[in-house]
Amino acid sequence: MKICLCGQGNSPQAPISPVFGRCLFFLTYDDQTKTYRILENTSKNEAHGAGTNAAQIIINENVDILITNALGPNAKLVLDQCNIQVFKQNGETPQDALSLYQAGKLEKL
Repeated sequence: MKICLCGQGNSPQAPISPVFGRCLFFLTYDDQTKTYRILENTSKNEAHGAGTNAAQIIINENVDILITNALGPNAKLVLDQCNIQVFKQNGETPQDALSLYQAGKLEKL
């Protein structure tokens, strides 16, 4: 399973991003290999459609779970159509949010 987290930096220990579509980086965690893949969010500066373009980025990465703080309705629709579950993030870093998810302490958005 692949889990996507939104970060303000390119490390699991960097601060968490409060937004999805305009976050600086996506950190995808593969629970089989226990490794992260860091992706720059190339849609962060889009004038319109940043959320749906960001959703397409994580769809292309075959993500199963997204952990984020906020998600626009268009991005949510795209993710729902691809059966990507979305959870409300908590913690100060992506690594914190991942640990809370693994402990079953995050709620679905």
